[in-house]
Amino acid sequence: MDEEMTISWRIELDETKITYAQGSFIVPSGKPYTFEFGNQLRNSASSTLYITAAGVNSGSTRTINFKVTTVELTLTPSEKFTNASAFGSSFTMYCNISGAIDKILKWSIDGEVKSRQVLGKGAAGEQKCEVSGITHGYHTVTIDLLQSINGEEGVGVKEPLQFEIAVSDGVSMDPIIWLGDYGSLYYNYDSVKIPFKVYNPKTANTTVQFFKGITELDSSPREVSNTSKDFEILELTDTEVGMLNTYTITCKNTDTGVSISRDVKFEVIQDPNRDMTLVSKENLLISFDAAGRSNNESATKRATWTYGDKKATFKDFNWYNNGWMLDENKDTMLRISNGAEFSIPIGSMIINDATTVAN
Repeated sequence: MDEEMTISWRIELDETKITYAQGSFIVPSGKPYTFEFGNQLRNSASSTLYITAAGVNSGSTRTINFKVTTVELTLTPSEKFTNASAFGSSFTMYCNISGAIDKILKWSIDGEVKSRQVLGKGAAGEQKCEVSGITHGYHTVTIDLLQSINGEEGVGVKEPLQFEIAVSDGVSMDPIIWLGDYGSLYYNYDSVKIPFKVYNPKTANTTVQFFKGITELDSSPREVSNTSKDFEILELTDTEVGMLNTYTITCKNTDTGVSISRDVKFEVIQDPNRDMTLVSKENLLISFDAAGRSNNESATKRATWTYGDKKATFKDFNWYNNGWMLDENKDTMLRISNGAEFSIPIGSMIINDATTVAN
């Protein structure tokens, strides 16, 4: 009896009879052994898996084959269900699905399954789930699509849909802060941008403050509108490497004085591919960076920029289509347009031992 067996395998595409994956390995004879072939199979295709076992000493062989058909499950968001605005306590969730197999569509809020829909092979396109009695505040929605095997849950899509929403119950006057997607880990050269939104049942605009510990950020406070379709961006410029960074976004119910806060936490580590040394600031007169600024800062603060003892002058900014704005990459820039002027008094500069005066 052979103590070991050589297992050779290959996967052939039924339509073309072309082998697109193959390999071999040795296993002990007479003992159960498991090998995962699923990650070798092509999506949405019919294939045949051939497995040949050969005795290491005797050379005797046996071949078996299996027909396998793969179907790709897809789950995508619907334009009918976004987190750009607050919902009432009753609302309908939507998504889009595809995949010609029996499947299960699960709708959850804050980890609680609100609906588990067992769907047939022909179910595709837009799907929906109605919910009611959702409490005032922010909530996490999760939508997952899985294979159904006799009504039991099998393998699902790699990335379920998950995002925060705001729900206003029509009774509470507390503001709601909800967050968009951001990472839990950044490299030290990454730009850290936190998307957030605020809904205030009482007023159209809300004053929002940003803190790192007990220290208020330079970009705070900021006025945020209920009607804005886009998420506000909090760009952080003072993160620390090698530790968990914690920031707080806060606003108040102006009637009760109750503070509503959301913590933002993430880690920053050294980028292993960029061992760079920052340029020395010795004799540096000006370093301009628009990161973290916003037109929604207070009227006084948004028209202020300083570096050391240098203070810039803003003239004729309308703070609507110029000023501190986001570019196509969501990076903050200072747009100087529509007759606006921006100047920085540099003062005296020494070049080649000659003094040059600059305004």
